[in-house]
Amino acid sequence: MINIIPINNDLFSNKDISKVNTRSIYCIDLKLITLLMSIDNYPQKKYLSIEKLLQFIQWFETNMNDENSMSIPALSLKSRINKHYKRYMDILSDNKIITPIKNNSGRYYQTGIETKKYRLLDIWTKDNDLCLVYFESNDRNIDVYIDENLNIDKRMIYTVTNKLKIDYTSALKAEILNWQEKGFTTARLRKRLSKLFSSKDYRYIKKGYKVDRIYHSFSNISKISREYLNIPMCNIDLKNSQPLFLVAYLIENGKDYDLSYKNDCESGEIYLNFYNVRKEDFSNDSDELRSNVKKAIYKNIFFGFNENSLYNKRFKQLYPRVWQSLKDINDSGETLAGILQNKEASLFNNLNPKKSKYYFTLFDAIYYSDKNDTINILDNINTFFSNLGIKVQTEIKIID
Repeated sequence: MINIIPINNDLFSNKDISKVNTRSIYCIDLKLITLLMSIDNYPQKKYLSIEKLLQFIQWFETNMNDENSMSIPALSLKSRINKHYKRYMDILSDNKIITPIKNNSGRYYQTGIETKKYRLLDIWTKDNDLCLVYFESNDRNIDVYIDENLNIDKRMIYTVTNKLKIDYTSALKAEILNWQEKGFTTARLRKRLSKLFSSKDYRYIKKGYKVDRIYHSFSNISKISREYLNIPMCNIDLKNSQPLFLVAYLIENGKDYDLSYKNDCESGEIYLNFYNVRKEDFSNDSDELRSNVKKAIYKNIFFGFNENSLYNKRFKQLYPRVWQSLKDINDSGETLAGILQNKEASLFNNLNPKKSKYYFTLFDAIYYSDKNDTINILDNINTFFSNLGIKVQTEIKIID
């Protein structure tokens, strides 16, 4: 039996909300679940098929890029869905939910490999009414994937794939309250909840394909939801990490840079200089405004170099020497995103909280179970940058 709980003001008075902790659960557009329930030509039993599609849609939305798309090999589709994957993908396409799109060569398939690019249609990414969906009979085991190429401390692997759990009911309440207080879109709420719920049934830890970053089930879960981990954890977060790693890279490689850029990164004011660049990015919610500006800077300057972008032009005005160094890197064919992420990984992948039984890294942050590791971790982070004459700021949370 399928159960639907609308996300509205009566959400937490619903007697079934406690089942969030004991069932596979999905946050989805109310119109989309209605559409899925109206389909009759599934390759398997209806409710089983609907759950298969909900699992896939949740995974897709959690991993898709900013254009709501991603490339997926046929073998991955088969392992993620089942042997009926072609029929399921046809259903998604026929009903204009997730459709194949042509790549840059004008083909659906990449040359030499059976990989298609798919896109979640815009209608399902809008600010629509949401609901929670769960199934009455649900005793699924947690699926676990551990990258065989990982060369990291086994404590981190065990923490992520086995030990960590979340109080999903409490995390859901906190996420809803935050949404109501901040007033951001339901589209953003849906993404946050999809990332939260995806950790219930699937645990993974892997190394990046082109970079040394470590990705895992808790990489994209919000800071609010991480407050409800079953293990009390201290954490240290490096502020303005990517801009600072750029300073480190420029200094190490003898490239030109503006002292004002270094100073703005060290003081934490780098993003403030771009708050008024584009009115479309403005928000009364300071967290959302910072997030919008940060994404635009990464997209148009650090992880892409779009000289026509207003953000790129403002960057050139403020930091002409750094801008020229970035242009030179871009023109050389190097990928700055990979450079910065590998720089980050060279620090955080090698942090060793010796006294902690459990720990995990989160790109530019580390969570660990024993507060006595704090001083040593901070020393390692500060030394990494101070050797290059760079000062850093960290956000620290200590659990007694």
